[in-house]
Amino acid sequence: MLPTELPKSANEWTLAIVESLVEAGYFENDTLDFKEFLVNDRDPNHKERLCKSASAFANTNGGFIIFGVTDKGSGKTRIVGIDPKDIPRFGDQVKKVEPSIYYVPQNPPIIISSSGNAVFVAHIPHSPRAPHAFAGREGYCFYKRTNQGSNEPMSYTEIENSFIAKNVFAGKLTLLYNQIATIRRSAELLYAEAAETEKKLFFFSHISKFSLPVTRIDCGILDVLVSDLYPIIKNDKTLLNGISTLKFVCEPINILIARLQVTQFTVGTKDAVKHYNEAMRSRVPTLIELTDAILAHLRDNYEIVASVFPLAKEGG
Repeated sequence: MLPTELPKSANEWTLAIVESLVEAGYFENDTLDFKEFLVNDRDPNHKERLCKSASAFANTNGGFIIFGVTDKGSGKTRIVGIDPKDIPRFGDQVKKVEPSIYYVPQNPPIIISSSGNAVFVAHIPHSPRAPHAFAGREGYCFYKRTNQGSNEPMSYTEIENSFIAKNVFAGKLTLLYNQIATIRRSAELLYAEAAETEKKLFFFSHISKFSLPVTRIDCGILDVLVSDLYPIIKNDKTLLNGISTLKFVCEPINILIARLQVTQFTVGTKDAVKHYNEAMRSRVPTLIELTDAILAHLRDNYEIVASVFPLAKEGG
């Protein structure tokens, strides 16, 4: 029986799901490719075909390559598996793709108990660095994945539009990075300190007596950026969950900041600051840790070249 929905990540694949697709004669399509071998040194064209599939997935809608499954009509059991020792060599098999592709390997792979071989799934999401290409027998070429399960050369217009989209998304990703970095810097300034002397002039009596400005953390632009970037980050659960958690962490912090502006007039500036800082001690490290994780993820997975970087905490 076919699953109602195919897995969304490499680790969601199971032997039962693969078997159900094979038994039903499921066809390869724009997001699914079966390969009998991961490494095949006897076939000089094997790496080229694998590079085509990998780059085509990255250039189109992303997809899964399932290794250890033979083609239809091969006249033998289709789920044969591969040598588990070949799995670490996947990156080497597609290293000729330029720029290099990002992929998520299934870990651990699916072991077939009867043979000890493995069914291995590699997830190649749509790439923000597209278009990707490689030099094969037919020269340097950009490929796309079709809904018939084939890899076809992209047209000139498709390549041109892909480069335009790449530059647009790169700018928005950089803006996202810089916004997270700004929140990171704001987190270092969240602790307040009462001024040593209060201003005596009536004109200034309504102004907060803090030696450091404490301002609300604005996360509103994050919603706009995530919406604009969604086509390329929709499968990046780590990034989406990180941003969602960041907004959740900032909400009570903003409430504390708003309260500080009011309570200084009811309990006095020094007492208000003392209680405010006590409440912040458990929140600021969490916020800094979270922003650092998001920034590292953006650098590692999207090769961000940002104009703004988080500052090191003074004395830290």
